Amino acid sequence: MVEALPERIEKFISPEPNSGCWLWTGARFQHGDYGAVRWNGRAAYAHRVVYELAREPIPPGLTLDHLCRVRACVNPAHLEAVTMYTNAMRGVGVGARKARQVVCPRGHVYDVLDGLGRRCSICRNETGRQRRARVSAEQAALPGRPCLCGCGAEVRSSDSHKRPTRGLLMGHYLKIPGYRP
Repeated sequence: MVEALPERIEKFISPEPNSGCWLWTGARFQHGDYGAVRWNGRAAYAHRVVYELAREPIPPGLTLDHLCRVRACVNPAHLEAVTMYTNAMRGVGVGARKARQVVCPRGHVYDVLDGLGRRCSICRNETGRQRRARVSAEQAALPGRPCLCGCGAEVRSSDSHKRPTRGLLMGHYLKIPGYRP
Protein backbone atom coordinates (compact mmCIF):
# COMPACT_ATOMS: atom_id res chain seq x y z
CA MET A 1 0.00 0.00 0.00
CA VAL A 2 0.94 3.63 -0.23
CA GLU A 3 3.07 4.98 2.65
CA ALA A 4 1.42 8.42 2.54
CA LEU A 5 -1.95 7.16 3.80
CA PRO A 6 -2.86 8.07 7.38
CA GLU A 7 -3.48 5.18 9.74
CA ARG A 8 -7.13 6.19 10.28
CA ILE A 9 -7.75 5.64 6.55
CA GLU A 10 -5.46 2.66 6.06
CA LYS A 11 -7.21 0.63 8.76
CA PHE A 12 -10.40 0.59 6.65
CA ILE A 13 -8.67 -0.73 3.51
CA SER A 14 -8.74 -4.47 2.86
CA PRO A 15 -6.64 -5.63 -0.14
CA GLU A 16 -8.40 -8.23 -2.30
CA PRO A 17 -5.72 -10.67 -3.59
CA ASN A 18 -7.44 -11.86 -6.78
CA SER A 19 -8.44 -8.56 -8.37
CA GLY A 20 -5.94 -6.18 -6.78
CA CYS A 21 -8.77 -4.00 -5.46
CA TRP A 22 -8.43 -2.25 -2.12
CA LEU A 23 -11.91 -2.66 -0.68
CA TRP A 24 -13.19 0.02 1.69
CA THR A 25 -14.52 -1.63 4.86
CA GLY A 26 -15.50 1.59 6.64
CA ALA A 27 -18.70 3.62 6.35
CA ARG A 28 -20.53 3.83 3.03
CA PHE A 29 -22.72 6.50 1.51
CA GLN A 30 -26.42 5.58 1.41
CA HIS A 31 -26.84 6.15 -2.33
CA GLY A 32 -24.30 3.58 -3.46
CA ASP A 33 -21.40 1.38 -2.48
CA TYR A 34 -18.92 4.26 -2.39
CA GLY A 35 -16.85 4.54 0.77
CA ALA A 36 -17.40 7.52 3.07
CA VAL A 37 -14.75 9.16 5.23
CA ARG A 38 -14.58 12.34 7.29
CA TRP A 39 -11.83 14.49 5.79
CA ASN A 40 -11.00 18.14 6.53
CA GLY A 41 -14.10 18.44 8.69
CA ARG A 42 -16.64 17.14 6.18
CA ALA A 43 -17.87 13.93 4.57
CA ALA A 44 -15.94 12.87 1.46
CA TYR A 45 -15.71 9.91 -0.87
CA ALA A 46 -12.98 7.55 0.34
CA HIS A 47 -11.69 6.79 -3.17
CA ARG A 48 -11.24 10.53 -3.89
CA VAL A 49 -9.35 11.10 -0.62
CA VAL A 50 -7.05 8.11 -1.19
CA TYR A 51 -6.40 9.15 -4.81
CA GLU A 52 -5.46 12.69 -3.79
CA LEU A 53 -3.20 11.46 -0.97
CA ALA A 54 -1.47 8.80 -3.10
CA ARG A 55 -1.25 10.57 -6.47
CA GLU A 56 -2.29 14.16 -7.07
CA PRO A 57 -5.24 16.51 -6.59
CA ILE A 58 -8.15 15.79 -8.92
CA PRO A 59 -8.16 18.51 -11.62
CA PRO A 60 -11.25 20.76 -11.71
CA GLY A 61 -13.96 19.49 -14.05
CA LEU A 62 -12.79 15.87 -13.83
CA THR A 63 -14.19 12.94 -11.90
CA LEU A 64 -12.68 9.60 -10.95
CA ASP A 65 -13.54 6.52 -12.98
CA HIS A 66 -13.26 3.10 -11.34
CA LEU A 67 -11.48 1.10 -14.05
CA CYS A 68 -12.17 -2.10 -12.10
CA ARG A 69 -15.93 -1.28 -11.90
CA VAL A 70 -15.93 -1.93 -8.10
CA ARG A 71 -17.38 1.10 -6.32
CA ALA A 72 -15.90 0.11 -2.96
CA CYS A 73 -12.37 0.01 -4.42
CA VAL A 74 -10.00 2.77 -3.29
CA ASN A 75 -6.84 1.52 -5.07
CA PRO A 76 -5.33 4.57 -6.85
CA ALA A 77 -4.07 2.28 -9.64
CA HIS A 78 -7.71 1.38 -10.40
CA LEU A 79 -8.83 5.04 -10.58
CA GLU A 80 -8.46 7.46 -13.47
CA ALA A 81 -9.36 11.16 -13.61
CA VAL A 82 -11.64 11.66 -16.63
CA THR A 83 -14.46 13.94 -17.72
CA MET A 84 -17.99 13.16 -16.57
CA TYR A 85 -18.95 12.31 -20.17
CA THR A 86 -16.10 9.81 -20.55
CA ASN A 87 -16.98 8.23 -17.23
CA ALA A 88 -20.64 7.90 -18.24
CA MET A 89 -19.78 6.42 -21.65
CA ARG A 90 -17.53 3.80 -20.04
CA GLY A 91 -20.40 2.72 -17.79
CA VAL A 92 -22.99 0.02 -18.24
CA GLY A 93 -26.10 2.20 -17.83
CA VAL A 94 -28.88 2.55 -20.39
CA GLY A 95 -27.60 5.92 -21.64
CA ALA A 96 -24.10 4.58 -22.25
CA ARG A 97 -25.40 1.47 -24.04
CA LYS A 98 -27.68 3.55 -26.28
CA ALA A 99 -24.89 6.03 -27.06
CA ARG A 100 -22.63 3.21 -28.23
CA GLN A 101 -25.23 1.91 -30.70
CA VAL A 102 -24.49 2.87 -34.30
CA VAL A 103 -27.46 1.16 -35.98
CA CYS A 104 -31.20 1.41 -35.34
CA PRO A 105 -33.21 -1.65 -34.20
CA ARG A 106 -33.94 -2.46 -37.89
CA GLY A 107 -30.23 -2.43 -38.77
CA HIS A 108 -29.92 0.95 -40.54
CA VAL A 109 -27.02 3.29 -39.74
CA TYR A 110 -28.02 6.29 -37.59
CA ASP A 111 -27.68 9.82 -39.00
CA VAL A 112 -25.94 12.20 -36.60
CA LEU A 113 -27.60 15.60 -36.36
CA ASP A 114 -25.53 18.55 -35.10
CA GLY A 115 -26.63 19.14 -31.52
CA LEU A 116 -29.91 17.28 -32.03
CA GLY A 117 -28.88 13.69 -31.37
CA ARG A 118 -29.32 10.86 -33.84
CA ARG A 119 -32.07 9.37 -35.94
CA CYS A 120 -32.55 6.80 -38.67
CA SER A 121 -33.70 8.61 -41.82
CA ILE A 122 -34.83 5.39 -43.51
CA CYS A 123 -37.15 4.38 -40.63
CA ARG A 124 -38.35 7.96 -40.14
CA ASN A 125 -39.29 8.28 -43.83
CA GLU A 126 -41.07 4.91 -43.81
CA THR A 127 -43.03 5.84 -40.69
CA GLY A 128 -44.08 9.13 -42.34
CA ARG A 129 -45.26 7.32 -45.47
CA GLN A 130 -47.30 4.87 -43.39
CA ARG A 131 -48.86 7.68 -41.34
CA ARG A 132 -49.79 9.71 -44.44
CA ALA A 133 -51.36 6.62 -46.06
CA ARG A 134 -53.34 5.87 -42.89
CA VAL A 135 -54.62 9.46 -42.55
CA SER A 136 -55.52 9.56 -46.25
CA ALA A 137 -57.50 6.31 -45.93
CA GLU A 138 -59.29 7.62 -42.83
CA GLN A 139 -60.25 10.85 -44.60
CA ALA A 140 -61.48 8.98 -47.68
CA ALA A 141 -63.81 6.97 -45.45
CA LEU A 142 -65.40 10.12 -44.00
CA PRO A 143 -68.63 11.34 -45.62
CA GLY A 144 -68.36 14.48 -47.76
CA ARG A 145 -70.40 17.65 -47.32
CA PRO A 146 -72.26 19.48 -50.10
CA CYS A 147 -70.43 22.15 -52.08
CA LEU A 148 -71.34 25.68 -50.92
CA CYS A 149 -72.20 26.82 -54.45
CA GLY A 150 -75.30 24.60 -54.42
CA CYS A 151 -74.27 22.29 -57.29
CA GLY A 152 -74.81 19.17 -55.15
CA ALA A 153 -71.22 17.88 -55.47
CA GLU A 154 -69.52 16.44 -52.38
CA VAL A 155 -66.50 18.23 -50.92
CA ARG A 156 -64.20 16.08 -48.83
CA SER A 157 -61.87 17.45 -46.17
CA SER A 158 -58.91 16.25 -48.24
CA ASP A 159 -60.14 18.47 -51.11
CA SER A 160 -60.94 21.57 -49.07
CA HIS A 161 -57.51 22.05 -47.51
CA LYS A 162 -55.97 22.38 -50.97
CA ARG A 163 -58.59 24.76 -52.41
CA PRO A 164 -58.54 28.57 -52.41
CA THR A 165 -61.91 28.75 -50.64
CA ARG A 166 -62.73 26.02 -48.15
CA GLY A 167 -66.00 24.23 -48.73
CA LEU A 168 -65.97 24.80 -52.50
CA LEU A 169 -64.63 22.65 -55.28
CA MET A 170 -61.97 24.24 -57.49
CA GLY A 171 -63.62 26.75 -59.82
CA HIS A 172 -66.99 26.63 -58.03
CA TYR A 173 -66.35 29.88 -56.16
CA LEU A 174 -66.96 31.62 -59.51
CA LYS A 175 -70.61 30.47 -59.37
CA ILE A 176 -71.35 32.45 -56.20
CA PRO A 177 -72.94 35.80 -57.12
CA GLY A 178 -70.89 38.82 -56.05
CA TYR A 179 -67.79 36.75 -55.17
CA ARG A 180 -64.50 38.18 -56.39
CA PRO A 181 -61.29 36.27 -55.84
